[in-house]
Amino acid sequence: MARLVVARSMTTMRTARVPVAEGVSLHCVTAGEAPGKPALLCFPGAMGTVETDFAPQLEALSDAFQVVSFDPRGYGQSRPPSRTFPTGFYERDADDAAELMRQLGERPRARNWNWNWNWI
Repeated sequence: MARLVVARSMTTMRTARVPVAEGVSLHCVTAGEAPGKPALLCFPGAMGTVETDFAPQLEALSDAFQVVSFDPRGYGQSRPPSRTFPTGFYERDADDAAELMRQLGERPRARNWNWNWNWI
């Protein structure tokens, strides 16, 4: 029977709580930090978190990008506050993501890569 050998990566992942609005800080994980690398934001989907949606991508893409992912407001380690769904909550989540990138020193740019593999 063949034996599976798993190589461990030397990728350093950093975690932080980043303030994005009054009373709201998001749990954020970054990997692949280095000057000159473009930033890639991985935005979790419905009820997703850094760990459930993007753990493999944080490591696999960190050679080419500074990979950033976060737990949206009210999910995972970004609690409190509790998750709410007011009118416009998608826009609020997008604003949180843009502010997160600003706080990390990145200029927000828009691309959409989701489970449907759409690009904007």
